[in-house]
Formats: sequence, C-alpha cells, structure tokens
Amino acid sequence: MEELLNSNGVILINSFIYFTSEEKKELEQKFEKNNMKIFYLEQRGIQNSIFEGMEIILNNNLFNMLVGGLLMPVAYDILKTSLVSIVNKIKNSNGKIVRAHRAAESVNAVIKIKMDAGEIIASIEQELSTEEVEKYIQAFVKAYEIANNTPNGKNQYFIVDKTSDNNLEILTLPDYLKKHNKI
Repeated sequence: MEELLNSNGVILINSFIYFTSEEKKELEQKFEKNNMKIFYLEQRGIQNSIFEGMEIILNNNLFNMLVGGLLMPVAYDILKTSLVSIVNKIKNSNGKIVRAHRAAESVNAVIKIKMDAGEIIASIEQELSTEEVEKYIQAFVKAYEIANNTPNGKNQYFIVDKTSDNNLEILTLPDYLKKHNKI
C-alpha cells in the first residue's frame, strides 16, 4: 500500500474487464521506463457516487510533479498518451453500469486527483484526443491552484466539467449539482 500511495503513479480501479493481460503489461512497461507505476485495483460492491465509472486516479506524487513542472517531457507524453488510450478503451468497451429501475448505461471514465485540499474530479463521457487530455491536465492544474487558494479548503470537491461549447470549467460540488439539476 505504501508503494501505491508514494510512487509516481496512476491507479486504475475496476479495470479488469477492459484490458487484456498483454495490454496491462505494455502499459506497465511504458510507465516503468519513465520511473512511473501503474496499479490495477479491483473494488467490488455498491458505489455511492454521482460520478460513476471506471476510476483513473492520478497519485499525489505524480500530480505534484505535474503541477510543479518536474515531470520530464517524455514521462509527460507517456502520461498523456496513456490517459488517451485508457479512456478510449473504456469508452469503446461493452461495459455497462446497471442500476435498479433504470436501463443499463455506458461506462464513463472518471479521473480523480486526491490532494490535501480535497479532490479534483472529471467525468469523461466521450473518447479523447491528446489535445483534449492536454486541456483536462491544464484544468486539473487550475483546479489545484483554486483549491489551494480557497480559505478553509479542506475536504472540498472541485469538478472539471465540459461546457456546451466544449470548453472546460471548474465548479465546486454544490455548483455542479445545481448546474446538472441534481439538488
């Protein structure tokens, strides 16, 4: 568990059905060549979240290196291309989310970053290009700056949400819930 939390890595939760063992090994090798790690965790059970989907968690160390500009260009490119391939693999799968009294829905990719000031969350509902991942990374950095400049900023949620004109905006959880008529 220590390695999971303190390495420069990405954690994929409940990804077992999306990747073959060869694809997993290939991703692991790409990351290892750049002193990064990728972890595959399975957590079964009822999820209670408004952001349902396969979780892609950027580990704190990796994200801090990204924000601080310490991530080497090659490692940054590996992270971007890996995020593109992971999200697109999920979006092109036949995986479905099944809920009581509702029709089955396609699975979304949910990128999460946990930090001292709270959590940054982006639910991604479409396939991504490398340019779009770049926009998300820029939005994550902006959300990080907002979180760290928010008074009493502990345990807050900052949501990276797509606007109607395909730009990204950063919302607090209450603002996100209001915008999407969830409260």
